[in-house]
Amino acid sequence: QAQKYKGGASFKGFIQNIKAEAVDLLSESEKVALADVLEGKNLQDVALNYDMNRKFVKEYSTEELVKEIEKGLSGRDFAHGKKMFATVACYGCHYFSGEGGSAGPDLTGVSGRFNAHDLIESVVAPSRTISDQYQSTIFELKDGSDVIGRVANLAGDNLMVITDMLAPGDFTNIAREKIESTRLSTVSQMPEGLLNSLSLEEIKDLIAYLLSGGDSGSSLFRK
Repeated sequence: QAQKYKGGASFKGFIQNIKAEAVDLLSESEKVALADVLEGKNLQDVALNYDMNRKFVKEYSTEELVKEIEKGLSGRDFAHGKKMFATVACYGCHYFSGEGGSAGPDLTGVSGRFNAHDLIESVVAPSRTISDQYQSTIFELKDGSDVIGRVANLAGDNLMVITDMLAPGDFTNIAREKIESTRLSTVSQMPEGLLNSLSLEEIKDLIAYLLSGGDSGSSLFRK
């Protein structure tokens, strides 16, 4: 399953090396018994399970959603909340309860860091508060073009920049000599409007899933 996770440039290679070393320790009969696992069959790529073709429902405000959430979240649907997390591409950038990417913050313990208002605001208006750790830089180049992203690696006089959080292993290379100026971006790489294709009931399941920390036994899911 770890083969489906997202990480830095070396992550995939590390996973392949771990697998190769583990396979070397197996007997021939064990290799036969574990064939489906070794061939990667039946693995779900949760990070890429999002739906780009969902129809627009409405533009939600933080205040509207907080008011609804504060009415209570008991009896929500765990499996559906997890599905919504994938549907709006959260797994592509965020690690949560053992699955997902690493381009954004780990959300597993989000219930201990955010109240309902702050959690919803961080999704509805991601640019309002941007962590220094995940803030992008605008590189203004001498040819008049701009590159916006986060520096992943420094290789001599070359910068390797992540410009797409859903593809953290794909870099844009910038030679230092071509940079005219740099400044911090005030716009989050997390897009706005992620919830606008969900119904209110779908959003409630999603928020309950986040607040549960991935625990299907949470009181949030009791009927």
